[in-house]
Amino acid sequence: MLLALIGLTAASCTTALLREDDVSSLNDRYRDLEFVTATDIQPTFSTTASDAEPEVIYPAGTRVKIWVESDQDWIRVRATPVAEKREHNPGKIIIYIFRDFLKEDGESEEVQERYPVSRLEAEIAEILTEVGG
Repeated sequence: MLLALIGLTAASCTTALLREDDVSSLNDRYRDLEFVTATDIQPTFSTTASDAEPEVIYPAGTRVKIWVESDQDWIRVRATPVAEKREHNPGKIIIYIFRDFLKEDGESEEVQERYPVSRLEAEIAEILTEVGG
């Protein structure tokens, strides 16, 4: 009975959507870079009323610095204006990827289990343009 319970618990555990070394590698690369928002950035997870004007968290042309966070069920890309120190500003989420949404969208088991770094980089490139640092 105990072995069955341990096996069931282990089977229900999932890994982070991005491996820790991938997150570290991305953040090492992004640490000294600056980006410009290519378009107005609105939260992709907003809960505003459907008739309300969507909130713009960074208007097009805003210079930002970014970093990536990942947990078991999500990936977040956060941004802060270049003029602000990250230590004093938690940043705003500009990309939020949920494992449950990947399942709902019919993504492959492979993508649901380990989100491709190249795909995240492509999503970042759709909304930000690198300008150096």
